Amino acid sequence: AREAGVPFQGEAGRRFFLDKVSEVFNPLVNLAEERGIELQIENCPMGFAMDPNGLTGVTNLFSSPALIRDVLGAVPGLKLHLDASHIRNYRGAAEENPAASNTIENWIRQFGPNLGSSCHLKDGEDDIKGMASYNSLGNPFQANGHTQDLWIARAPGRGSIDWINFESLMLTFAPQCTGRIVELEDLDATTRKENEGLFRFTSDFYRGKVFSAVYGAEA
Repeated sequence: AREAGVPFQGEAGRRFFLDKVSEVFNPLVNLAEERGIELQIENCPMGFAMDPNGLTGVTNLFSSPALIRDVLGAVPGLKLHLDASHIRNYRGAAEENPAASNTIENWIRQFGPNLGSSCHLKDGEDDIKGMASYNSLGNPFQANGHTQDLWIARAPGRGSIDWINFESLMLTFAPQCTGRIVELEDLDATTRKENEGLFRFTSDFYRGKVFSAVYGAEA
């Protein structure tokens, strides 16, 4: 159903959708495996009414846990490319903790075996001004179109995510996911030099604090 993130109504629509997903993606996954390539889709809750260009019929195939489970069932060889900031930033009212530690843990516990060999490192924090704008104007793209006015993308270590907890969970439930890709979308960095500085900050933070805490001094 539309409310569940599937762009078709009813069980018949759901089956039609998954049949099409299977028809398109299973041959791609098979071809990728033949060539030693891993096909991943990032978890990104880009759903209906969230596109500033008005493409309200577009949704990410991995936009919700229910949809991820359905798609993985239809395409067993497909992998999930995890972005913890998407979990945190769309944690919903069920978890008020800014770090969303419980929600992130639930995701990793549930989908750990389905993760690919790499994941994104990106942080986030609540956009207080954006939330106020959203509440008053009712337009999530009015002031901060990049992040729906509800959260601000940050370099890892500059937001709310508990990265030591994240890495501990990954080590336990997704040991096959060994690659870390730093995704810099921090809104405080607008130049290459500023982004280079944030990359060095994240590298030092992750090596000096996160990896050393989880994997020991030799990390």
